[in-house]
Amino acid sequence: MDMSMALARFLGFFFTIVGFSFLKDSNRLKAIASEVQTNKGLQFIAGIFPTLVGSLTVSLQMLSPQPWWFVCLFGYFLLFIGAFRLIFTDVWLGVIKKLGDKFSSRFIGGIVTAIGLFFLLMSWA
Repeated sequence: MDMSMALARFLGFFFTIVGFSFLKDSNRLKAIASEVQTNKGLQFIAGIFPTLVGSLTVSLQMLSPQPWWFVCLFGYFLLFIGAFRLIFTDVWLGVIKKLGDKFSSRFIGGIVTAIGLFFLLMSWA
C-alpha cells in the first residue's frame, strides 16, 4: 500500500465516524448550538483525539510490508473508543454551532459519511 492509499484510508475512517455521529440525531446541531459549555470542548478532544490517532495508526501500519497485527488492533481499538465518544456525546463545537441554524444534522451527517465512505472505497480499490 502506498502513501496515497494510506491517506485515503485515514480520511475514510475519520469522515465515516464523524458522519455517523451526526446521523444519529436529527437535532444534534441545534442542541449543540444552544449548549456550548467548557466541558463539552474537553469531551470533543476526548473523542476526536483517539479517532485521529487510531486512524493514523492503522493507516501507517498498512504502509509497512508486514504490518504488526497488535499495532493494527490497538489502532482499531482507538478508533472504536473515539467513535463511541463522538457518537454518544454531544460534543461538536465551533463551525457546527454556526451550521446548526442553517442545516439539519442528518443532512450534514449524510454528506460527511458519504465523503468518508468514498475515501474508504478508494483505499480498498
